[in-house]
Amino acid sequence: MYSFEDLRGKSWAYNETGSHSGYNLVRYHLATTGFGADYFARLVESGSHESSLRMLLDQGIDAAAIDSTVLEMEFTKNPSLAGSVRTITILGPSPSPPWVVHDTVPRTIQSALRREFLSMHNDSRGRQILNSAGMLRFADVSDGEYDPIREMDRVAATVPWPLP
Repeated sequence: MYSFEDLRGKSWAYNETGSHSGYNLVRYHLATTGFGADYFARLVESGSHESSLRMLLDQGIDAAAIDSTVLEMEFTKNPSLAGSVRTITILGPSPSPPWVVHDTVPRTIQSALRREFLSMHNDSRGRQILNSAGMLRFADVSDGEYDPIREMDRVAATVPWPLP
């Protein structure tokens, strides 16, 4: 059985520095466990969860943080992948990513989008769309529900991080 501790001195791919699940959550884990910024021997920016997974499958890296939703969808599309990778630890939980629109989108359209997203689970076609994405429904959340991510970012920043 492997654990996170077995990754010391290995290579790790991260999505990009703005990714919570593909970058910041691992930094937070390193900060809270005391492993430090030099834990991995090599860091590689992949650009996305899917790219990190491909790099892992191609043995270009030893480990990556793959968002659980992305990983589940990849396993659904290609069930044979499940036997090619192993989960060694689960980090989190974290709030789900928000769905956002640019602030130049008129308020009337923003309101219409919010109404449609929040009610689509009540419609058979809406449920079908949600189901195909592995979702049950959208939830109305407030900005404060993302405070845990802000706190993880604050803690992660306490460990100097050597970017490649």
